[in-house]
Order: sequence, then structure tokens, then C-alpha cells
Amino acid sequence: MNQQGHKLIIYEFSIEAVSPVFFGAVEPQELVKDSQGAPILFGNSIGGALRDCLEACDVPEDTVYTYMGGNRNNEFLPSLLYISDGKITGCHEFGCQEGTAIDPACGSAKKNHKYTLEYLPVGSVITFRIECEAGDYAEETEFHTIIGTWAQGFRTGSIRLGGQQNNGWGQFQLKELKKKEFVFRTPDDLDEYIKYIVKQPEQSFISVNAGELPRYEMAQGKKVAFSLEGEFPYGLYQAFADKKDSQLTGLQKRGDSYYLLASSFKGIVRSEVRVLLGKFLGAEKVDAKLEEIFGNQDRKGKIRFADVVLENSGPVKVKRFDKEQKPFDGKPVYIKIDRLTGGAFDGALKQQREIWGSALLQCQLTLEQEQDQALLFPLIYVLRRIGSGLVPLGGRTAAGLGEFTGSQVKLTGEIEENVPTGHHLSPQQINRMRTYYNAFERWCGSQCDM
Repeated sequence: MNQQGHKLIIYEFSIEAVSPVFFGAVEPQELVKDSQGAPILFGNSIGGALRDCLEACDVPEDTVYTYMGGNRNNEFLPSLLYISDGKITGCHEFGCQEGTAIDPACGSAKKNHKYTLEYLPVGSVITFRIECEAGDYAEETEFHTIIGTWAQGFRTGSIRLGGQQNNGWGQFQLKELKKKEFVFRTPDDLDEYIKYIVKQPEQSFISVNAGELPRYEMAQGKKVAFSLEGEFPYGLYQAFADKKDSQLTGLQKRGDSYYLLASSFKGIVRSEVRVLLGKFLGAEKVDAKLEEIFGNQDRKGKIRFADVVLENSGPVKVKRFDKEQKPFDGKPVYIKIDRLTGGAFDGALKQQREIWGSALLQCQLTLEQEQDQALLFPLIYVLRRIGSGLVPLGGRTAAGLGEFTGSQVKLTGEIEENVPTGHHLSPQQINRMRTYYNAFERWCGSQCDM
């Protein structure tokens, strides 16, 4: 024991969600809950994300195993840290998002594969504690540095928790960081600790300025953000049932805004990239390349997508007439057709809510390796097609819905560039597009003419 005494150091993190958060239970699409039905985030889930953060920084491997534990060279190493379960506050009710599984072969929705996903809404606060028994000054200093690294990770959005991260979920901001220390020199010190264990008084913690803590540098991957600003002039539609009207279907709504799921946006981009890959590769290799780009259940993708939120929007209205031939604004309707007979189903007159408005399509590419720059071309290619109105989004696109018009694709971050969606590119832009194309062709491992 050092002269200062054996120390127990406890840090308390309070992090606030700035995007929806999902962490799955045994039942598919449900949040993990305690015996009282309240959502809870297990400490091992938090620890996994924190460990990933350290491994992505310039933290020595020995330090990671010393503080986080794990199997190394067929030997299990205990962790110096204890990470509590996360206590969730600020969540008055769960969010509930409907979705439809996408068939990766064609990019369209699978029949009878709708699901409902519970999530924690924006503004939810998760509080958890991390404890470390520091045997000497070196261990104490290292622990403070690790805490500073994690605090910076939450402040910059580098640490995300839960699932659906490729769809922009699981992002937090650091709300508050607090600390409590126990120094064990005498029996009275032990009594104080026992009182804390029994009562756990909140006032015993002191606030910490996270920016003043030492930290390891975050190994930020090079990122390129893509954005396409435009509008849906003819209406955007998805077949989600309205909770108040069983005969009405339309886009989902969060707060006062209608939105298209990030997973739907991702599904369209993935489908277009599949077609593009098919021009370079055999069918047996396309799926492997798609999983490398967009991820699967076992690996994260290289691209994160955001929900498409409509602004300055409103329902499409159709001029109709009542029995007295007086005009009124009604909702669009359609009749379900039997594809075998070509006739209408009895009683199948449906109302649908089509939403017009402006929107910003956003995704982000992480350049983990130099060869990932090859993915610039397919993203620019697909977004230009979407902005030109050639690739509609949402449902009932065969009826003319979902067409999006935008004038230019903006690239920011590691690459700063604006690419028009029309045919008129400058000679410099044509040369850059040709460079991106050649890199993508090499990445596919195929030789073909442009």
C-alpha cells in the first residue's frame, strides 16, 4: 500500500441521447427491461463500447487488458474496473418505430415482414458509474486518463451505444461527469465507505471538468459526409397504418415532423449499388462486397445513414366533391387490385397520406483504409441519380410518388466538393469522377470499359 493509502475512485457519467437509442432484449425489437418494466442498459453492453473506444485509440494493448480484462493468450485476465448498469431517466414513454424488412436481392420490401421497434427517444439520459481500485499512483493516473478518453469520446460522438448505428442511432452527448474518492487508511475510512454503500448519497459526488482530464488521442477515422438537399414535389409515401384511422396509411411522424426511415434510404442506396456491382462482378461476389460496404449482423458497415426528415411539408390534397357537388380537399385514395383477375378487391378502398416538402438526404462514409476511397464513386453515382429524379424513395413509386429533386451532391470532411446532379459537369469534375470510377473499378477487381 502506498503512503497515500489504497484508493477507490468512482466516476459517474450522465449522457444524453441526441438520436434514438435501441438495445435489444430476448424478444426481437423490444428494449431490455427490468422486473418493473423499466428500460435498463447492462454494464457489459456499456463496457463493450468503451473497450472499442480504447482499442481505436493509441492505448497500449497491455493497458486495455489490465483495465478491461479479457482472454489473452488462452489466459483470462480480470478487469480492474467495475461498470454499473445504466439507469435511464428523462424517458416518459418508449418510442415505437415501424419498419419493413428489405429484400437485399431487389431492394424492395419483403411481404409480411413488417416489424415494430421500441427505442429510447432523443433526450433520454443514461447514468452509470465506473469504479477502480487504484493500488498506486501510476494506476490512479492511468485510470484518470482512460476516463478522460471516454469523456472525450462521448463529447465528440465517437462512442455510440446500442444497435441500429448504421442508421444514425445510439449517439450521445456528455451531460455531466462526477467523481467520488475513498482513501482507506483507517477503520473510520472503511466505515465511511460502508455508509456510502448503504445510502449512496448523491451530494457526496463532485462535478468534474471533463476537458481538463488527461486523455489518449482518439484515432478518428477519416470521414466524408454526403448531403443532397432538395424536395419531394409530388409526395412521399410509406404504408404505415395511422393509429387513429385504420383506413389511412402514410409516413411515420416523430414530433411535428414526418420522416422516412434511415433504413429505407439505406435500402434504396444498397439496391442501386448492387446493380452497379453487378456490372463488375459475378453474382456470387456481389453479396460479399455489399456486406463489406453496408455491414451485416456480425460487422459494421462503412456508411452511416440518417433519417430523411421533411421540412416545410404538408399532406398532398386532392380536390373532391360531396353529394351536393360542393368541392372540398380530400386525401388521395386508391383501390387494391387483384393481380390475377385485374379486378378490384371488394371493400379495398384505401386512403393514403402523401407528404410533399423539402428534405436533406445525409450519409457518412468512414475511410478506415486508403482503398475505401473507392466507395466515393458509387455513393456519388447513386445520389446523383436520386437527385435527378431517376431513383424514387418510399412506396408506390410506380404511381409517381417519391421522386426527389436536388441540384448538387455536397461532400464535406476529408474531401470538400460539390457535384451537380445534372449532365453538365466541368472538365475538372469529369476528371475527378473518372478518377473515382477507376478506383472503384480496381476495388471490384474487374476490368471493363467505362
